[in-house]
Amino acid sequence: SDVRGRGLELMKQGEFDDAYDAFSEIAEGNPKWGEARNYMAMCLILQNENERAERECMSILERHPDNIQALTTLAAVKTEAGKSGEAACLTKKLLSLGAKDADDIYKIATVCCENKFHAEAYDLFCKMEESAYDLSILYFKAISAFNAKKFDESFEAFDTLLTIYPDAVTAQYWYGVARDLREDDKWEELSYFYSLPQSIRESSLKMLAAFLKLPKKEALRLADEMNISGPVKWCFDDSPASSSEELRLLAAHVAVKAEMDDYVRDLLLHPFLSDSLKIDILESLTLRNADNSFGVVICNVYRRIAVRKLYMGLKKRSNFIRAYARLVAHFSILDNEYGERFAAAAEKIYGKLEREARLEASNDVDALAAYIFDSAEISDAGISKENLCAFFDVTQERLEALKGDI
Repeated sequence: SDVRGRGLELMKQGEFDDAYDAFSEIAEGNPKWGEARNYMAMCLILQNENERAERECMSILERHPDNIQALTTLAAVKTEAGKSGEAACLTKKLLSLGAKDADDIYKIATVCCENKFHAEAYDLFCKMEESAYDLSILYFKAISAFNAKKFDESFEAFDTLLTIYPDAVTAQYWYGVARDLREDDKWEELSYFYSLPQSIRESSLKMLAAFLKLPKKEALRLADEMNISGPVKWCFDDSPASSSEELRLLAAHVAVKAEMDDYVRDLLLHPFLSDSLKIDILESLTLRNADNSFGVVICNVYRRIAVRKLYMGLKKRSNFIRAYARLVAHFSILDNEYGERFAAAAEKIYGKLEREARLEASNDVDALAAYIFDSAEISDAGISKENLCAFFDVTQERLEALKGDI
C-alpha cells in the first residue's frame, strides 16, 4: 500500500517517529496490520524504546501466537535488553514452527545467530537453496558452521563465496582468521557482522589517504608494493552501515590513480553504486587527458562514454582539462557525441585566449566550463542561455570577462 511504502521510505531516511505514525494508519482488519505493527516495533527498537517495542509485539502475538515476524522482533528486543534466557526460549519456539518460506527461514536463522544457536543457524542457511549463492547467505553459513565447530563445512562455504565473489576482501580476511585458528588447534566464536576489525579499517583508511597524496609516478611505482587494491576493495565490500559514500569516493580516486582500470570499469557498471559516485569516477578518468571510452550504468540505463585527448599548448592546459572532464562526466551520458563537441570547443577557446595573450583568464575554471558548454551549443540538456551562469555557479561578469566581452 501507499502507506506501507511511505513508512518504509521514512525508515530508510532514519525518520523513525514519522515512520511509526505512517504504519499506525494501517487499521486492524487490514491484511497488512500485523506487518505494520511489526514495523512499528522495529522503529521503536531503533530508538532504544524496547519496552514499547515489546508491547507492540505482544499485541500481535495475542491475536497470532505463531506470527514469525513478531516472534523474531520480540527475540531481538529480549537480546537487546540482555534477557538471554527469554531470547533463547523464543528461538526454540521459532525453530519448532518448521518454517518453509525462505524469508521466514532467514529471519529465524538470524535469531539463531544472535542467540548462539550456531548449528541450528547453519542448518537453516543450508535450506535456503534459492539464495544459496548470495554473498550474505554464504558468509553467514561459513561463520555459523565455524562457530558450531563444523570446520570442513565452514571452509567449503568460504571457498564457494570467494570463488563467486573474489573481491570480497572482508570474507577473505575472516577466512584467514578461521584457517589460522584451526591450524593452531584453537577455536573462538567469530562475529556474524560483515566488517573488518576497527584497527585494520583505520590502517586501510590511512593508507588510502597517504596514497592519494603521492606524486603520480611514485604512486604507480608503489601501488603493488603497498597492495593498495586490498584497501580499495574493502571500501566497496564492507557493510553499507560501515562504508560511507565519502569513503567510497576516496577509494575510487585511489583506484583511478593506481590505474586499477579493470576494477574501475566494474564500478562504473555496478548496479547499486550511486550515480554521483560514478560521475566523480568519470571525471577522474577524463582528467588523464587520453583517448578512451567507458561503459557506465546511470539511472539504471547503460551508456557508452567516449573521451579524447585535448590538443593544445602546455600553458594553462590543466584548466581546460579540468573543465572538459567536468562537462564530459555530467553531460556525455545524455549523448555520446557531446564529448567531441566539448573537446572541439575547448581547443577553439584555448586558441582564442592564446592569440589574445589571455590564457591567465582560464584560471576561473567554473567560468571556463560554462564558456565551453555555451560554445559547444548543447541544446537539449535543459540549460538555457538565461540560466547558464546560475547552473555553473558563476556571475555574468566573470563569464563575460573570460570571453573578453568586458
